[in-house]
Amino acid sequence: MHDLRADRDARRRALLARGNQHGDRGVGSGDRCLPVRHVHRRGLGRPRLGHALLVDVGREPVFPGHRDPPRVAAGPLDGLVPRERLAGAVAGGARGGTAGGPVETAGSRRGVQVIRTLDRLVASTYVRLFAIFVLSVPVMFILSDLSDRRGVYIDRELTDMEIGLGYLFMYPKFVLWSFPVAALVATVFTIHSMTVHREIQAAKAGGISFHRLFVPLWPIGAVLTVAAFMLGTIVPTTNRRAAEVLGERETRRDWRNNFVFQTEEGETFSIQQLLVSDGRGDWVLLEREDEDGSRLHVWARRAVYSEGEGWTLDDGYLRVVRPDGTEYTFSFESYLRPGLTPTPEQLIQDPRDEEEMGYEELGRQAAAVYRSGGDPKELLVAREQKLAIPAATLVIMLFGAPLATTAKKGGAAFGVGVALGSTLIYILLLRLFGAIGIAGGLPPVWAAWTPNILFFLVGAVLLIRART
Repeated sequence: MHDLRADRDARRRALLARGNQHGDRGVGSGDRCLPVRHVHRRGLGRPRLGHALLVDVGREPVFPGHRDPPRVAAGPLDGLVPRERLAGAVAGGARGGTAGGPVETAGSRRGVQVIRTLDRLVASTYVRLFAIFVLSVPVMFILSDLSDRRGVYIDRELTDMEIGLGYLFMYPKFVLWSFPVAALVATVFTIHSMTVHREIQAAKAGGISFHRLFVPLWPIGAVLTVAAFMLGTIVPTTNRRAAEVLGERETRRDWRNNFVFQTEEGETFSIQQLLVSDGRGDWVLLEREDEDGSRLHVWARRAVYSEGEGWTLDDGYLRVVRPDGTEYTFSFESYLRPGLTPTPEQLIQDPRDEEEMGYEELGRQAAAVYRSGGDPKELLVAREQKLAIPAATLVIMLFGAPLATTAKKGGAAFGVGVALGSTLIYILLLRLFGAIGIAGGLPPVWAAWTPNILFFLVGAVLLIRART
């Protein structure tokens, strides 16, 4: 044992002495040698290189007598590269390939497998978190709405079963509202979870950039956006059913102000005030456009309904506009309009709010209001928001991905705060620009889509500047 230890010490002293002969230039010949400062004493073991995972590609062996991987002839590799990556390339090249062309190596196949594994990890983590948040956040909306309207439901003498059924029909609406919130929170928590478990650091160490790491989120976001559009088509129906269950129709059963009703014949019936008990309407406007382009306008101070005859218009005038621009105007004291037979109960039993109408229905209603001389801006803004809010799911994902790289430094609580704060800012912008559009300051399309455009631009800048 003593002889073996003495032999090791002698070899180490000889190696160090050889390094001293080369001075600071290191061990080796010429300029292609590593500095001797990387060779240091560690107990009585063998000398080792400070960067044990790196090799000097295309140059002399660092230490004579030590086995280093051979050169790789598949391209100009300069400097130091990871030993494992080089070994994979060599092993793959030994199995065959075309000289001067791309060679499928064991390392490249392992790289593809790693990428696919990371894609599945990112996608599964995001989908799981999104499902949790998109199903749980509506409960918060329901509790908040219930706390505000509990007294109203008690006054209507609704049972707990009826209240629960009403909110069950309102659940799709709250889920649709939760899509942008859940998309942002799920993005932040996906990055936070991968940061805590060092998956992002491991991916970057393997040469995978931050942008490539989150590529799976974009097709998922596109699918979720389409799902939000599809959900938005059934929300008006469920909202109408919820209004019926919760007695929202009861409060307006005897009267209604400033509404437009479209008959089955396509005529637009606009009434400023309707009293169901009296069967009477004040300030009535009737409009119709024929197939030949002729337009009919009937205006009356009063309209009275009678069983079997329908509506009789009193004290007004009738105007016909031909396609060539010719106009005919007649005044009347009493005018019984044929085919105008909807009862007052039918006129009032289905008052459609904006949330109870779909995209196309809002467009028809806005056109009817415009033809009646009203202001359709509010309906047009609500119509465009039917598209803008579902599209915000993908936009907020783009905004949240680079934002989470900052939020990850503050932990989960900071991430939740950033996500909720960003969501509140989006909601405020949506309402602000919606009010501007209703007031006429912006076209309805710009009023609905400006928040999405702003978040998209900010998200694109953050994504470009994110550390990859």
